[in-house]
Amino acid sequence: MMTNKLKIIGLTGPAGCGKSTIADILCCQHDFRYIALADPIKHGLCRMLEIDHDYFVNPALKN
Repeated sequence: MMTNKLKIIGLTGPAGCGKSTIADILCCQHDFRYIALADPIKHGLCRMLEIDHDYFVNPALKN
């Protein structure tokens, strides 16, 4: 019987170091799925604080 093992790869580093670039390569070349740990946290904060998602993605607003 063949079983599929879940592979989890975590990428860390400062802003602009290439984490998203590496994630894109892994997704394209190895059929991985990209899941950002912060996405559900940001979504919850937007609902809880009644703020727009732009505060987390727009560099002029988030910094």
